[in-house]
Amino acid sequence: MKLVNVVFLTAALSTALINISAQTNAYEQQLEDWENRRFGMFVHWGPVSIKGYELSWARGVQLTIDEYENLYKEFNPVDFYAEEWVSVAKAAGMKYIVLTAKHHDGFCLWNTRQTENNIINTPFKGVIVKGL
Repeated sequence: MKLVNVVFLTAALSTALINISAQTNAYEQQLEDWENRRFGMFVHWGPVSIKGYELSWARGVQLTIDEYENLYKEFNPVDFYAEEWVSVAKAAGMKYIVLTAKHHDGFCLWNTRQTENNIINTPFKGVIVKGL
């Protein structure tokens, strides 16, 4: 009985180690692929851009907390054209775009029922994430 348990445990551990090794190799390959892209665009964008301030660092400094937290009600990026952003990035030689879909100030660039502080509750009512 003990020998069966040892054999079973050995087989289970071997399988787990093989899976971990495969996952590690896949992760390392993905990381290497990303590093080889070398040049890309990171986008941090939200309602505070109306005022021209750095995102949440303006909260309670350049803007009152109440004003900052209600900017989403004015956010209306009607000149947002995802295709143009992508074309400009490609023309510059960029290989990726990373969009901060929810910055730490809580504003979401997609439709969510978790908070009113999202793109659907702005005058724009579009979905930035889907577009980009």
